[in-house]
Amino acid sequence: MSTTSEQNGEDSALEEARMGLMEHLVELRNRLILVGAVLIGVSIVAFIFSDQIFGFLSAPLMEKMQAKGVELFGPDFEAQMIATNPTEIFWNYIKVAVYTGLLVTMPWTLFQIWRFVAPGLYSNEKSVVWPFLVATPILFWTGCMLVYFVMAPLAFNFLLGFQDETTRLMPTVGQYVPLLMWLMLATGVGFQLPVLLNLLARAGLVTAKQLMGFWKYSLVGIAIMAAIFTPPDPVSQLSLGLPMVGLYFGSIWTIWMMEKASGRNSFTEEEFDYSQYEDALADEFDEEDDDDATAGSKP
Repeated sequence: MSTTSEQNGEDSALEEARMGLMEHLVELRNRLILVGAVLIGVSIVAFIFSDQIFGFLSAPLMEKMQAKGVELFGPDFEAQMIATNPTEIFWNYIKVAVYTGLLVTMPWTLFQIWRFVAPGLYSNEKSVVWPFLVATPILFWTGCMLVYFVMAPLAFNFLLGFQDETTRLMPTVGQYVPLLMWLMLATGVGFQLPVLLNLLARAGLVTAKQLMGFWKYSLVGIAIMAAIFTPPDPVSQLSLGLPMVGLYFGSIWTIWMMEKASGRNSFTEEEFDYSQYEDALADEFDEEDDDDATAGSKP
């Protein structure tokens, strides 16, 4: 009898686990349907206005092309893009609509993710996750705006400077939108650095002191990232790299404040002083200058 009751109990527990799994799968399916439906709806609306959206997205390039063209080819110059096959303009508008839908619906997608995982979290865990859900789209859009208003104009101004009276740039509509969206995506993802570092700190995997100790390696990594994901000119690389450096040190400060509030501070206030790192940088540059002077004085 005891064996039979134990078997029945195991079967009942297994059935409850199966029901719980099925309920979660149904909930996940419903959330995905909601995300997909809103994405499709917004993309359809964006396709209706794709001409205006493309005009807005192409403004950084067209303005620089017009200014450089008038300078090189005279006041009658008119900046324009070209299409190299009959379907290129149509597919370009499709890309514009889909990219716009993805950007606009990001908060909705994150909200659905939150609604899916929230029932399994304790109240203290919810209070930890919620600020990151708010910060993620804000930081992503901030990165996109940095590309549109700063990085792209600077990069196009630099690259268009290689034109002359015998060479005229004629970009295609099919190449421009993926380039701009790639820059926006890369920068928006890069701007998630504070979210990533703070989550790692919340999980106890890193501390403010550790991050400050690795600041030199982090600067090298940021420089490499900026060189990979931006056009090959120093101005646009700096326009991505400098904000990333600021986000890195800003993340260290927020983690330090979090540690201080929780009583597990890895830094003393005397240690948390950026001036010592400024002095270290100055000493390194002075040593390099001395080495160069010594090398130059040798016969």
